[in-house]
Amino acid sequence: MSLFIKVDPFINGLSDHDGQIIKLENISTQKQSHETRTIRNFNKCSIQDFKTKLSYEIWGNIFGGNDVNSIFNNFHNTFLRIFYSSFSKKKVQVPKKDNTWLTKGIKISINHKRELYLNSRNSNNPKLKEYYKSYCKLLSKVIKEAKILHHKKQILTSQNKTRTTWNIVRSETGKKIGKEDITLLNINGMLIQNQQTTANSFNNYFSTVAEKLMEANHIDKMSQVQNGATLHHILRNCRHSYPNIKFSYTSTKEIEDYKIIKNKICTRI
Repeated sequence: MSLFIKVDPFINGLSDHDGQIIKLENISTQKQSHETRTIRNFNKCSIQDFKTKLSYEIWGNIFGGNDVNSIFNNFHNTFLRIFYSSFSKKKVQVPKKDNTWLTKGIKISINHKRELYLNSRNSNNPKLKEYYKSYCKLLSKVIKEAKILHHKKQILTSQNKTRTTWNIVRSETGKKIGKEDITLLNINGMLIQNQQTTANSFNNYFSTVAEKLMEANHIDKMSQVQNGATLHHILRNCRHSYPNIKFSYTSTKEIEDYKIIKNKICTRI
């Protein structure tokens, strides 16, 4: 894309030095695919921290006060202080909706539909109301076909068609991949809720699993030496070879009978 630059003088009438106006045309800027939004970080750990801080609060300036306004302000300030300390702010990326299927003609039709709705709402003309309903049905079909063509183009041009298909399904159904937090963990028959204890248990397991496997393997080898090798025991008791297994051939009549029985079962189902 070529860039066009146009410079024009700007006569302000204040001095003999005139300004200049530069006009840039056909500038292509990169659009951001995501928007950032600031939200509070709500999770099970922060909620538990909020409850704990509230339980440790004495509330002396509230129960000992006489003025209702002062009591409310003190409670409100204390509550917000604990709330802000437990639920910190974080920035998240909000993906923009993919509306590339929304063509200029569909936008004009949507605006026309809105005008028809306003006119039919304030009118008692049955023909106008019927025309509005038929126009809505036709517009819905057009939007549906436009989405189908757009999704087909996305899948055909994608390098990972399975992933693209599932992303389309999630975007149309509004379903998101949820993350499940571990709230309880059974450790040696005890239900543990403390996150630090859970983390220490995982660290202890993975740091000692190699030594435990080596120890178990050594004990298993010692038991084999004491009780006799398993392979030697099998070779000693299986000295004779087993006869070959022979399957009888199936006749054509048996195959036809099987097809008839299978069709009858499928018909009953």
